[in-house]
Amino acid sequence: MTTDEAKVEGGGRKKTVILIVGLLLGEAVALAVVFMMFATEPQVARAGIEDLTPAELELERIQEIEVVNDKMPNAKRGVTYLYDARIYVQVKQRNAARMEQELEQFGNEIKAEIVGIFRTSDPRVFTEPRLETLQRRLEMMFHDRMGTVDGGEEPIVEKVVIVLGPGYRVAN
Repeated sequence: MTTDEAKVEGGGRKKTVILIVGLLLGEAVALAVVFMMFATEPQVARAGIEDLTPAELELERIQEIEVVNDKMPNAKRGVTYLYDARIYVQVKQRNAARMEQELEQFGNEIKAEIVGIFRTSDPRVFTEPRLETLQRRLEMMFHDRMGTVDGGEEPIVEKVVIVLGPGYRVAN
């Protein structure tokens, strides 16, 4: 191969690389333009809090309702521990009467479900800093039991709050 042929071959590669880079940049610019043409501002689906009247704001306030204040057993690993537990549900003021009625009517049944969750929980969940697993299980139980506001998306129970003391070993 002569030096003239080597120069032509090397120049051909350089032109090919420049052509490919140019095509990629052109494609990127074209995609950016298309995205900008079809991009829209997200629409706000709900009314802002500033649009509510004072009476409506009062109904949106969160209220905590005590569900359980008792000692809860856990014997999952063959050793029984008692945990001093306080469990609250957070509901909006407008749903508080419904929740209190449910607790009055089915209080023992709800407590039995909660005790069942405590008894069947792995002891490691009681050592979690924020008790996320236990909280999630209780929230699922309340969501299944209470449902949603007017059959929509918003759950009656906003959140379950667990205040848990240390577990004390009980002789079997």
